[in-house]
Parts: sequence; structure tokens; C-alpha cells
Amino acid sequence: MKPMIDLTAADLETPSRLSLSRLEGIMLWPDDAAARERAAATAASQFIRDAVRDRWAPMPEGHADLADVLGIIAAGDRVADAVQRDAKARFFEGALVGYTICNLIGEPKNGAATTLKESKRRALEKLRGIAGRNFDMKRVDNVIWPRFRPVGHLWAAYFGCSTELQDRTFPCRLADLSHFLAVSEALLQVGSTWRASRAPVALLDKATAWRPAEEIAPRLPRI
Repeated sequence: MKPMIDLTAADLETPSRLSLSRLEGIMLWPDDAAARERAAATAASQFIRDAVRDRWAPMPEGHADLADVLGIIAAGDRVADAVQRDAKARFFEGALVGYTICNLIGEPKNGAATTLKESKRRALEKLRGIAGRNFDMKRVDNVIWPRFRPVGHLWAAYFGCSTELQDRTFPCRLADLSHFLAVSEALLQVGSTWRASRAPVALLDKATAWRPAEEIAPRLPRI
């Protein structure tokens, strides 16, 4: 079964923080369903808190409904710290892959890299200091690139071919969800045909890439 981004037409028409949280989970943990579930629990907990705080969704009065809501909050709270720690580490790994792809098929201001190896090297140099941790090429080749390649087009769309991370909403602003997905699809199309000299495979692979459902595609803007 091909991986699929579980967003609906309703998510595109009236996106919520929960819509983005599902996309976040896929981008951060494309290889770990259990981690995505923990992240979803944390997002649901925070969503309820925000709704009650902002008074657009009051706490239910019935005992059974109230117990369900409190259970959701408690479940999210139990894993929140672990999710946040893991998300930070995963974020910079995904960012490294996104920047690598942008350097090859995007339009970076300082000139595109011509080989995958060179692009990875540039990404390492750019992000090593920002991430506050050490990356090495062996880990990039053997762990990070295979792990995040199926969502590399999403990370490249997030970057917008820029490595300035300040004031950048992850993965995108609510109002930009449709545009973000359209950009990611355009990058996937290019990446699935881009192949370095003597490379055995294309940069990206549509068969393993996380993508919206087929019925969503016609609703995305043209890029």
C-alpha cells in the first residue's frame, strides 16, 4: 500500500490545527506509526485546551463526554515531553533532506549543487551549527536520507528553497495548506525524473512518497 497523507477535502476547505498536526506527524516520523500516534495524541490534547481557552468549544457537561475529553487530554499529556524531544531531533534531520533536495532541483540563490553528494555536504555545513548536534555523512547516507526521502518533497516545500528557519511556521500556515501540498507535488514530479550522472535511481520515488489521496489532487492549485 502506498503511503498516503490522510487529509480530506474538508481539511483543505477549512483547515485546522489538527489538519496540520497530521501532516507534521508524517513529515517527522514517516517511518514510525507509533510515534505518529503519540504526536496525534499530544496534538488532540492541545487542540482541546485551546478550544476551551478560546471559548469556541466549551467542556461537555455530561459525565461520559467529559470523561472522554479528560481522557484525551491526559493521554496527550503523558507523552508530550517525549514527543517534543523526539520532534526536535527529527526536525533537523528532515530539514537536512529538504535542503539537499532544494539545492538540486529548486532555485537556490547561490547556485545549485550538481551532485547528490555535494548537495548533502552543503546541507551538513548549513545545518550542523543550527541543529546544535553533530551530523556526519555516513549517518546521512545510511539513516537520514533513506528515512526522510519519502517525505523529502514535503520538506523541500517547507523550505521554499531557503534555509532561513526563523519565523517559519511548520509545516505551513493554515491558509497555505493547499498551496503547500501543490508545491510539494510539483517538487515530487521534478525529483522523480531528476537523476545524477551514473546514479542508479532518481532523486525521489513516487511509489514510496507520501502524497495526498487521488481525489484531493484536483482540488490543489496549479503551480
